[in-house]
Amino acid sequence: MSSTLTSAERIALLREQLSDARSETRSARRLRQCPAANVLIGATLHAAARRERGLELTEFEDLLAGKVESLFGSSVLAEFGRIYQEPASRSGAASLFPALIADRPLEDGFSMEDLRAFAPELQKAVEGLPGVRQVTVEDLQRGALTGEEDVVVVTGAPTKGTEFEVEDIHEARVRFVKFRCDRRSTELGEDEIYWASAGAGDSKAQIVMLTPEFGSIITGSERDFGRNAFWFKGAAEKFMAGHIQVWEADHSPSSHYAKVRQALADIAQTFAHSGPGRRWPGGCL
Repeated sequence: MSSTLTSAERIALLREQLSDARSETRSARRLRQCPAANVLIGATLHAAARRERGLELTEFEDLLAGKVESLFGSSVLAEFGRIYQEPASRSGAASLFPALIADRPLEDGFSMEDLRAFAPELQKAVEGLPGVRQVTVEDLQRGALTGEEDVVVVTGAPTKGTEFEVEDIHEARVRFVKFRCDRRSTELGEDEIYWASAGAGDSKAQIVMLTPEFGSIITGSERDFGRNAFWFKGAAEKFMAGHIQVWEADHSPSSHYAKVRQALADIAQTFAHSGPGRRWPGGCL
């Protein structure tokens, strides 16, 4: 089992990813693939830099910065803020984050309203990624998937008599089915991971999930999540939104997982109270 990153390693990794020399690590390449999808990462770094400058944060920035601080500590958050202000980082950020973030002066805060206004552009960018595909229930029944998709979004009306049947027309279910490892990490030994997610709907329904550990993950590994792994399950008339992460399993104490679960619960609550009539691109945040 791989050990968790130290604070120094996290700081060095961030500096490398933000480098104007265009870091060619796999994580940096993935970030550059869709800058719009990295809006929350950028907003968090923007908030860290503003806090390090002693500027007053918006309520949304305070939430983002607070989650990083609760997981990694105040010294790491402060260093993230300093790195983001470095000239090389500010230049490199243009290839990693949308202009909404990369071009924003540190004197200007970033609010939930700014994120809501950006949602249509975010949805369009994510839908345009080559590995994202939207299909209907009927498409699934016809065997339309190729196996090359990274993310599959199933849309369609509830289908009576199938696993997609729901109890109420406004009940929505988004279930994790399986994942595939296209390329293992560079850590020694086999990868051991777990998934963490938070989801919410406009009815205030919220759900948080931490999966069991998946061990012995190598290139080509495919694993099923099981039937009760839900990203969202509950009433949602106009929108649902949430957050999905994959973490490397390590020897962290139980208090670490409690912090992760609390951070996810706060994320779900934030989305649940993001306002009536606001449509979020489900699964993108």
